[in-house]
Amino acid sequence: MFGKGTFKWGGCLIGKQEVIMVLLIIGAVMTLYMGDVKIRRNGDVLDPVLNMELSEGDTVITGSGAKAEIMEKDSSVIVLNENTTFTIVEERIRRRFFLSWGSVWAKVKKLAGWNFQIESPVTVAGVRGTEFFVCFTDDSSQVGVVEGKVDVLDKKEGKHYFLGKMELYERSKKRGIIRKIKKINRWAEWKKKDLDHVIKLAEKGNLQATFIAEALSKKIDSPDALQRIKALKAEQIMGTEGKLMRTVFRIRALEADVSLMGRKVRRIGSGMERLKNLIGSGKFKLARTVASELGNRISVSLPETFEIEARSKRISQDLRLLLNELKSIDDPKVKTRVKKEIMKNIKRASVARARIRSQRKRLERFRNLLNKLKKSIKP
Repeated sequence: MFGKGTFKWGGCLIGKQEVIMVLLIIGAVMTLYMGDVKIRRNGDVLDPVLNMELSEGDTVITGSGAKAEIMEKDSSVIVLNENTTFTIVEERIRRRFFLSWGSVWAKVKKLAGWNFQIESPVTVAGVRGTEFFVCFTDDSSQVGVVEGKVDVLDKKEGKHYFLGKMELYERSKKRGIIRKIKKINRWAEWKKKDLDHVIKLAEKGNLQATFIAEALSKKIDSPDALQRIKALKAEQIMGTEGKLMRTVFRIRALEADVSLMGRKVRRIGSGMERLKNLIGSGKFKLARTVASELGNRISVSLPETFEIEARSKRISQDLRLLLNELKSIDDPKVKTRVKKEIMKNIKRASVARARIRSQRKRLERFRNLLNKLKKSIKP
């Protein structure tokens, strides 16, 4: 997907790096990630998991030496470099993102209009179909174009600049300039050295690294590595620790779904307030439309809460079964560590179950209130 080269650009050195990467599927879905990657959602800080869905309002944070890849529904790709904070602002009509700090690389499928935007504190880069990068550090922002065209809005000047292939717009504290790019280090490419590094972690017993290595070997098309990883994975998942790690992945996905449901419930709550205002102001036609939409949302969300709660119960049961398997571990230190981890995750599953029950009660209250409000809507 990406080539080679080296380019020092503004305050961002995009050169050769020794990084621990995590392969993360984002989109709207998280495809690949490596290193210290977190998802901030509704005030919660979540650990990523492969195939984790991201939505509006989610912020992806990469630490030192980390890297993450976001896959959009149309196969557009966004790669986050280390020390980056990146928020999904809008995903419906337009796709808008906010880069608070760090650097990203995007390869965007051709769109109608300038409907793909990456904003930083000082610039807004809009594209239709192109490959480009954005960096922001210390009040300095750079937008570089690899292929296609990018419309850059300088927020300080209020002016638009149109960049073509191999052009860079750099905004410092004083002014902005456009210049040609001679060489680019396409740091967003996943390389064999990254796969080798992850495999080493996997061979030390890190089951999470094994799953990441499997996904990465498929991405860079390394059949020999994939065969080796599958054999390693088969060995790891048999033991108690392997089962625990797989259950931890399930808990991460569970917590992400609970947090996402919380966002849905809050949006329904906002919709109920809007419906009250519409009825109060006599806008009954629009009120009927809003009421219908809210009814659909509630009818879809309520069954989802039961499914999520059932998952949390199954996870708790599986964790308690693992407690019975501790006798198969001979090393007392390992046994103590695994038991502590099991108990910690039983608590996480219990907290998730309590949260989803609370959300279901709110949805039931909204359903009852909606039925009352519908009676107030005049024909």
